[in-house]
Amino acid sequence: MSLENFRKASILLHKADDPILKRLVASEGEHDGRQLEVQLTNRYVLEAQRGVKLRLYWRHLRMGNQGITDFETKDVEKGLFIVSYPESMLNAGNVSCFVQVIDGHRITNTQTFTVVVEGSRFSAQTAIASDEYTALNDALIRLDNYQKDIDSIKQNLQSQADALISNEKAEFDQLQADYEPLLLGLQSQFDDVMANLTTDSELIAARSSNATGESYSTAGSRLDSIEKRQIVEDIDTSERHTVSLEIKGGMPRIKLEEV
Repeated sequence: MSLENFRKASILLHKADDPILKRLVASEGEHDGRQLEVQLTNRYVLEAQRGVKLRLYWRHLRMGNQGITDFETKDVEKGLFIVSYPESMLNAGNVSCFVQVIDGHRITNTQTFTVVVEGSRFSAQTAIASDEYTALNDALIRLDNYQKDIDSIKQNLQSQADALISNEKAEFDQLQADYEPLLLGLQSQFDDVMANLTTDSELIAARSSNATGESYSTAGSRLDSIEKRQIVEDIDTSERHTVSLEIKGGMPRIKLEEV
């Protein structure tokens, strides 16, 4: 049996400015004992409280220590939240409290109310020194500061990464713009060389006759020699004729054509 209802004190929060008049009591030396249950409504309208968080702020009027304790969500549909009183709060005396309601970026505080912590009936040895909670509260503050530092460093690193990527891209684009015309020019020159290389090779081969085996200094010299062998001149009339050999009726004969 959990005795959940036995340990629980309940209050209703209908409006932020409503006074909390209920007398709340705890006892010195309790450990995870008394619980405070809060039901939050929207001005008496029962609604689901999704995304809403509650915190208990407290300050011991005699001891001087203080702290913040988060509520747990018990039933979001009914707007029920619950918190156990922290041990560092449970020293004999009056504790001034208020509930902070966090709804997205909005923060609202209720009116203050008092929790009366009754002294132990047997021994005061169970009281918890205020320094213990103060150290815990300081640790929470440092943790919050660490998170802010981490977020700042993360943002700074992201900004540096974005700037580096942007600069590298700009340098690459500039390098491409500078060297692309040169590369295109080299490609064009290479294509011309390859084309000329093929033409020169053919011209060099054309200087030699496969039929006679004779070689000439230039392709033009070989062409001149061919023309001289094919053209004959009539010394009486100075007429010039090309000479070719043809076969007619199975018999070879020389054919002369005037040029």
